[in-house]
This record gives sequence, C-alpha cells and structure tokens, in this order.
Amino acid sequence: MEKKLYIIGNGFDLHHELRTSYLNFRDDYLLKRHSNLWKNLLEIYGDAPKQNDYWWKDFENMLGRADYANLAQQHNGLALGFIMVKKLLRGKLPPLFGEWIREVDRNIDLKNINTIIAVR
Repeated sequence: MEKKLYIIGNGFDLHHELRTSYLNFRDDYLLKRHSNLWKNLLEIYGDAPKQNDYWWKDFENMLGRADYANLAQQHNGLALGFIMVKKLLRGKLPPLFGEWIREVDRNIDLKNINTIIAVR
C-alpha cells in the first residue's frame, strides 16, 4: 500500500513553489474558469478583489467584509444581500476550493520537493 504524508503548515507549499496561495486561486482558477463566481465576488465586495492583492493575501478575513450597504441598494433590501453572501460562502466557494486544490495536487512534481525534518 502506498503511503502519503500531507504536511500542512505555514509556507511549506509556497517554499516549494507550489501555486497554492489565494492569489493563485484567483489568477489560475477563478478568473479563467468561474467568471460567474468572480462577478459575485465583485458584486459582494466591490472592486477590492480585482484591484487589491492584499485582499487576497488576507482572504479569510476579507470574506467577512461584504459591502452590505451596496448589496442592499442593488437588490432592494438587505436580506437579499445576506442571502447572496450566504450562498457564496456556504454553497459555491467551498467545493471550488476543493476542486482547485485537487488540481494543484495533480501537478506537483514530488521529485522537486526537498525533505525537511524539523524536530522541536
């Protein structure tokens, strides 16, 4: 039986030049394959996802900063804005992350990953 070791931690993937940052998610996946979701993000968060790389570097926190006032104006009420954000965060986004990361995983050349042993 083949054994796999998954190491999840701060920067291991990026140190080994894997394209697994949220900026990579935006550039390699969302913009190329999911234009409708991209439009949803822009509608919910304004132009920040398009114009500001910091927004993506702090993606998890930025998801909580929806522009509800703008959504209420666009959709004739605050409740519709909340529903839209809920559908994005609980429905559309999570499966796409899984799909994207599985795709990144298929493209990893394990021969190029250096073994690092850290003992604490």
